[in-house]
Amino acid sequence: MIDLIELESKLKNQIKDEKPFVLYSLQGSSEVKMLLQKDSKQEIIRDFSESGFAFVSFDRKNQLLILRSNSVEESFEIAADNVLNNTSFQNDDAQLSTKANFEKIVAKAIAAIGNGEFGKVVLSRKELQKVDGSKFFEIFLRALKTYPNAFCYCFFHPESGIWVGATPEKLLKVTGNYFSTMALAGTQKIEKSTSELIWETKEQEEQAFVTDFIVNGIEGAVDDLKVSKPYTAQAGTIAHIKTDISGILKEVGDIEYLVKVLHPTPAVCGMPKDKATHFINNNEGYSREFYSGFLGELNIPNKKGEIQTDFFVNLRCMKVEQEQARIFMGCGITKDSIPEKEYYETVNKSQTMKKILI
Repeated sequence: MIDLIELESKLKNQIKDEKPFVLYSLQGSSEVKMLLQKDSKQEIIRDFSESGFAFVSFDRKNQLLILRSNSVEESFEIAADNVLNNTSFQNDDAQLSTKANFEKIVAKAIAAIGNGEFGKVVLSRKELQKVDGSKFFEIFLRALKTYPNAFCYCFFHPESGIWVGATPEKLLKVTGNYFSTMALAGTQKIEKSTSELIWETKEQEEQAFVTDFIVNGIEGAVDDLKVSKPYTAQAGTIAHIKTDISGILKEVGDIEYLVKVLHPTPAVCGMPKDKATHFINNNEGYSREFYSGFLGELNIPNKKGEIQTDFFVNLRCMKVEQEQARIFMGCGITKDSIPEKEYYETVNKSQTMKKILI
């Protein structure tokens, strides 16, 4: 069994020496994988032929990489009874001052959609919560316990700082020449009394946007394309509409092409991509940094020895700093959106990360 105190000490020494590291657990797996870079050299992704762990910003200007060839690589199990139970976290009511500003931006987006400027845009905001940044490892352990069906991670790099997340959304998975991805959109908070979720037209349209975008982008590069019917998928106390998409790549290992097609998806940006991105850059008023970028394994052998790439969209995440955490969340805006309702959707989403804060 792994010694958690010793492991935490190792991670803090990595940070002190400015040596990147990552710990992560794939969806539904109890195994935690770890890469500890041996030196402080800062690597970047050049053509997606490298082997390691990728951490890419929303605008793709920062494509950070921890190379397997220059890292200590380990995997281990962490027993659930070794993880502290979640404590009740007090929300900072001062964040409510952002409500009017966010609703104003949403209203502006709805007007732009009504004028035909674009069909959908995803708007986001951040909240600052007081936290003891030295407890980043405990926060990661809480994420593992609380969200076992998400891709949970703790990543450090001198260029990014410390990030912790538990994302439910896969960007792409490539094993050999087999490709799979998903379209995920629409959000509802799950109540204990709810027996069956009903999705409104706005949410169904939002999910259809994402599905059509992905299918149209990849169909020329994929044979035997399969698209499932939309269904409800749960991520913690939040539900989304999900569609599974898969096929056989015509050109084996063309990861860079797939990334260019898929990122950013309408689920984190909008449609058309260029116009939605322009609106985001000119109206959100802050840098998303690595929120809504992507991260994960790049060309790493799986247990069968097959070379595998497994990327996830960096949602449900936070940047952990010395005395605060920056929590990021967003929502999809369409012509039927209601500004106040969209604000409270981001409030609901923020609870995913607040639930694991100490």
